[in-house]
Amino acid sequence: MEIKNKLQISKKTNILVSLLFLFLDIISFVLIYYSSTLFTFLNNELIDLIAIYAFSFIFILAIIGGYSKKSLISISKNLKLIGVTAISMPFAFNFFLYQFGISGIANNSFINLLYLSFGLILTSRVVCIFYIRHSNFLNTTILIIGDGQKRNIFNNDKYLDINTIKDKNNLPEEDPFFLNMISKSVKNIDRVILDFNKIKEADRYANIVSSTSNNIEILRQMSRLPVAAINNFNGYQTLKLKTYGSDFKSMILKRVFDLILVTLSFPLWSLVLLICAIFIRIDSPGPIFFKQKRIGLRNEFFYIYKFRTMYHEFTDPHGSKLTEKNDIRVTKFGKFLRKSSLDELPQLINILKLQMSLVGPRPSTLEAKAGGKNYWDKFPEYWRRHMILPGMTGLAQIRGLRGNTFTKEDLLMRYKADIEYLDNGSILLDIKIIIYTFVSLFSDESF
Repeated sequence: MEIKNKLQISKKTNILVSLLFLFLDIISFVLIYYSSTLFTFLNNELIDLIAIYAFSFIFILAIIGGYSKKSLISISKNLKLIGVTAISMPFAFNFFLYQFGISGIANNSFINLLYLSFGLILTSRVVCIFYIRHSNFLNTTILIIGDGQKRNIFNNDKYLDINTIKDKNNLPEEDPFFLNMISKSVKNIDRVILDFNKIKEADRYANIVSSTSNNIEILRQMSRLPVAAINNFNGYQTLKLKTYGSDFKSMILKRVFDLILVTLSFPLWSLVLLICAIFIRIDSPGPIFFKQKRIGLRNEFFYIYKFRTMYHEFTDPHGSKLTEKNDIRVTKFGKFLRKSSLDELPQLINILKLQMSLVGPRPSTLEAKAGGKNYWDKFPEYWRRHMILPGMTGLAQIRGLRGNTFTKEDLLMRYKADIEYLDNGSILLDIKIIIYTFVSLFSDESF
């Protein structure tokens, strides 16, 4: 059995195909312009107005959905849309001519232009659609994750046997290394289909994989998990699970917002970075920056950058020991950096590397503990907070939930704040959190 998805286009490539169609339409009008200068099917007056005609045609086509998702792979849909546009052109073109104070043009020449633009644009789109249908260009990518028992029914489809990557000595939901491997496996995958014989196992791994992908389906098995839609797969029913996290458009908007704000504030934060670096070098020997492995978006590992606040020989690269008040490992200037949260400033580098955001849940260390146990031991659903980019600051931080998590209650309060942000995040909320962060920079919870 092999999954067929020749007519499906990845959501992330819809914009690319729309731009491709727009480019083809513009090229069509450029060809019309240059060919009309060689042949006499258009008069000179209309040739000079090709740009206005092209703008009118593309404008109407865009309004009625000529560059929308539904028109990207449907020949009949394109035929209707381009036909409606051609019928509307006598009114639209004359309207635009009126706006520019230009008088009407000869009917015969205009009709020739209508026929030519209709035929050329439709032909270029049909050729493009045929290419998409009969090639691997922009096809949906699929990964089946399962227990390996039914692997033989998937002929040439990409299959990941969970038993080949999990550590038998650790529970999967409590093993960040396992989650990191899952995250890398589903990266850039459009459909993740789970294939487990046991319902309990299907639900278990659905919870795990839901923190790494927004597109999860379960094959054959009925699930107690929230279902967003029911799809089919070669005669089998699949359940598309409801997952949480930023969609592609929201993520792009958030990243653009981060990059604009970081770029505009570059003169200010670069100066502060330089001053802090000088004082760190004077205060104690050792490197200026401290690098630590953290758990990021969709459980993928990354290295976070901070100013070094401890004596070099006492630095904790794994985050296994919590910092305490009057901790002898912290340098004199390091105490100021921690108190003011300026030790987090180098994470702007992580933002420029698209590993972090200005606002989001704080990234956890691999050995983060509350009450002596790892975070994920306390809350198996803890991984859900990794569905969005980690942040320099967040809703939990401005509510005073900063510093160490000594008890389960500390972790629970922070987790609830992170999930609240996950469900209600927006650019406006990010702006509010950034403002409140500056107000509460010097916190009694930081040491």
